[in-house]
Amino acid sequence: MKVHIFSDFDDYHAVAVHWGLKKLGVQSNIIPGISYKIDSSISFLFPEKKYKIGTKLIEPCDSAWIRRPVPPITHPDTDPLDKKFSNHEYKDAFIGLLHRLESLKLCVNSYSEEEKFENKPFQLGMAVDSKFLVPKTLMTNHPDNARKFIRSLTSECVYKAFKPHVWESKEENTHSKTRTFKITEKDLLDDFVVQSTPLILQEYIDKAFDTRVVVMGKLITAVKIISKNQKDEAPTDWRPALHINFKMDVKEIEVPENIKESIHTFMKHSDLSFTCLDFSVDKFSNWWFLESNANGQFLWIDYENKGMNLLSKFCSFLASGDKGFESFKFDNSITLDKFKKSEEFNLAIKKMKG
Repeated sequence: MKVHIFSDFDDYHAVAVHWGLKKLGVQSNIIPGISYKIDSSISFLFPEKKYKIGTKLIEPCDSAWIRRPVPPITHPDTDPLDKKFSNHEYKDAFIGLLHRLESLKLCVNSYSEEEKFENKPFQLGMAVDSKFLVPKTLMTNHPDNARKFIRSLTSECVYKAFKPHVWESKEENTHSKTRTFKITEKDLLDDFVVQSTPLILQEYIDKAFDTRVVVMGKLITAVKIISKNQKDEAPTDWRPALHINFKMDVKEIEVPENIKESIHTFMKHSDLSFTCLDFSVDKFSNWWFLESNANGQFLWIDYENKGMNLLSKFCSFLASGDKGFESFKFDNSITLDKFKKSEEFNLAIKKMKG
């Protein structure tokens, strides 16, 4: 069997996993996407149900990780009148392949299911159905409803975006990202603020700490996250703390049995084989579901806590070809520290820097 990783060659996670699979003796390919070039051309063969990207054969016994595929690249000499048609044909061919990967022995994750479960309204509805505790939430572009919701809460309120977004200004050499922050009714006095884009408003959980739960098949690994700024204050959203001067304490934590049951229900209904789940845990030890990221980052956990070995676990998961993966034997040749000393790491860093 082989493992096909759909992502670019400068993707840190993809390169690390590719390196780890080689250490396990598993043949692995990084495939950015398809293009007009021969080595990244696409071929479907039916009724055999075999697929090729260039010379790379994808067979039913293989595993695939749909990490961050690159959009198709059409031929630069295509007539402008045909460009739109060519773009659509390339896109449909590539999406067809991503859907067909679901028939492999293991596909992380189903392209159709992941796209659906990245949608916040769908995701929160499924979380409720899976018996997770979910904070009171309103998603709306109706100004009066938004203000009324904030007034109805007995706690503070936070704003969230439906999708991550980055604003960049090349002239000013600045960029900013969507983030979770506290919001009050005064922030919404102007109707335009709400009508310009739908908002996600959510009850703020007075947390004792945050958790990130990484699910690979049936294997559940969780860490307790305590982040503090220079004033010893916990941020509303811990994730930006990874890139700012925050103190970060990451320790492994046992997941309560009732939360494990809800996680297994969530994974079963979603048909996902991998995801990262974020929770806030309050002072009464209640686990509040915040969101699921079916393509979430996990190597930062190995960086913060060298004993977690998530890189080794994920490589073993892909190599197993088993959606029900739950037993793991640590391979001490596959660690983040050893990857960072490899030639593959150096090449990836060079590509990231352009």
